[in-house]
Amino acid sequence: MTDSLFFELIQVALGCRICLSHTPSADEWGELYAMAKKQSLLGVCFAGVQRLVEQNQEPPVMLYLTWMGMAAKIQQRNEVVNRRCAELGERLKENGYRYSILKGQGVGALYKAANGSDFSLLRQSGDIDAWIDAPREEIIAYVKRVCPNDDVDISSKHIEFRVFEDTEVEAHFVPAATKTPFIGGRVRAYYESKKARQMEHMVTLATGQEIVAPTNAFQAIHILQHAFGHFLFEGIGLRQLMDYYFVMKQPFTEEEKASIVKTMKDFGMYRFARGVAYVLREVFGDKKCFIPADEGLGKRILKSVMEEGNFGKHDEKRDGKRMDSSWYRFWYHNIRMRKYVDMAPWTISMSPFMRIHEYAWRWTHGYFKK
Repeated sequence: MTDSLFFELIQVALGCRICLSHTPSADEWGELYAMAKKQSLLGVCFAGVQRLVEQNQEPPVMLYLTWMGMAAKIQQRNEVVNRRCAELGERLKENGYRYSILKGQGVGALYKAANGSDFSLLRQSGDIDAWIDAPREEIIAYVKRVCPNDDVDISSKHIEFRVFEDTEVEAHFVPAATKTPFIGGRVRAYYESKKARQMEHMVTLATGQEIVAPTNAFQAIHILQHAFGHFLFEGIGLRQLMDYYFVMKQPFTEEEKASIVKTMKDFGMYRFARGVAYVLREVFGDKKCFIPADEGLGKRILKSVMEEGNFGKHDEKRDGKRMDSSWYRFWYHNIRMRKYVDMAPWTISMSPFMRIHEYAWRWTHGYFKK
């Protein structure tokens, strides 16, 4: 079975097409389920399966029931994470901190099909990333005061915040960083200039809670930068690119579009954005993206996405048992990213030195788990 049938299933889920080009065999349905699982899209794809039942293209009964059970678990998990986002927000406000929920449930709120139906609860959720408006040392002190017995990892971007037993939280000092020094100043200046607006923009979740989350224009930069970093150093899956698809479907003004393109270029990720635009067109059926697609680059990105899956977990070249070793990760990431040097030459050439700098900084401050 080719990937095209899987892309058709995604487009059915999104409401971009009515049915599949042919009714899959039992084996093909099994492969479709496996691909949806690999790409962390089981929930969203089940929305497509439900639509296909109406078109008499349903999967075998047992597979349908298994898929439905997984979708129900995903929905239940989203309900939990939604509550935790609201609870975290209230706690931070009570302690005098402004915040904004990055990625995750904030961008998940944009998950609506072409007919307007909301299936944000079918997006496979992860942890909660909370950008807190305070200096880094103050945030570290606050987290350690709230969770004094926890031995946590601290990076230059965030600290683990084990405030819930059932949901992981990361308290962010900054939304994202770059491994290219001369771009770093632009990145920091951009996020600082946009901070105030992101700390007051309210989003209503499908379960009724209201949280503070970034504006769509901010998401267009931050979600892409997050995906770009993961793509270069470990790989991304279609779940991350589906987040970006829904962001780019929002009604931006011409001024916002021009600003987004300029910022992409300032961040050195415009070529990547053009490659992703091709993926949005081919996989999700988005033919109206205002970023012009680069077909050659897009095919390379899509090949990597389909082979490696979410966060590169299915990369056959990676030894999963050794990923806990910082030296193995350093070696793996440096070898992997060399094939994309034409996409981000400065980022890739400077990355080993910036990683060593980060490691030394964390070691000096005792920011590794003991």
